[in-house]
Amino acid sequence: MTESNNDNQPVVEPVDNTPEVAEEPNQSSEQERVDYAKYRELLDEKKKEQKKAREYEAKLKEVEEGKLVEQQRYKELFEARDTELNTLKSELEAKSRSELERMKRDALIREVGGLRRDEYAKFIDMDKIILESDGNLNSESVKEYAKEFKKNFAELIRERSMPSQTPDKAPEVSEPSFNSLSSEEMLKRMKN
Repeated sequence: MTESNNDNQPVVEPVDNTPEVAEEPNQSSEQERVDYAKYRELLDEKKKEQKKAREYEAKLKEVEEGKLVEQQRYKELFEARDTELNTLKSELEAKSRSELERMKRDALIREVGGLRRDEYAKFIDMDKIILESDGNLNSESVKEYAKEFKKNFAELIRERSMPSQTPDKAPEVSEPSFNSLSSEEMLKRMKN
C-alpha cells in the first residue's frame, strides 16, 4: 500500500500476487533434472538455430552486396545513358541550328539574287532574319535585311544577266507559228 514519507510524497510498495505452492522435496530435484536435460537440449537447438541465423544473415548480406554491385552497374548504365542522351540532344540542337541557318541563308540569297561565291555566305548576319513562332521565316525581315545586305555588300552579290535585246534567231511576228502550219508546210520549212 501507500505510505507517506517526510517529503509528503507517496511511497508505493510492490504487491506479490503469485500463489504460494508448497513443494515436495523429492519431486523438485527430479523436476530440476528433467528441466536441466530439456534445458541442455533446448540450448543446443538454440545454438544450432543461431548458427543457421548467422549463416542466413551472411548469405543475405552477400545477396544485398550483390544487389549493391548491380545497383552500381545500373548507376553506371544510367550515367552512360544520360551522357548519351545529352550528346544526342546537343547533336540535335546543332543540326536544328544549322538547318535554321541554312533556311535563313537560302532565303536571303534568293532575295538578293545570289552570291558570286558560296564562301561569301559567311558575311550574312543570321540574327537579323526573324523566325516566326510557327517555324517559318518572317518574310519582311528577309526583305529588309536583303536591302541592307545589298547596300553593304553589293560587290558580293551576283549580277543578274538579263539580255538587253532579243536573240538573233527570235521568231518574227510576221512569220506564222508551227501550230498554225500544216504538215506539208512544216516539212517544207524543215528542209530549208
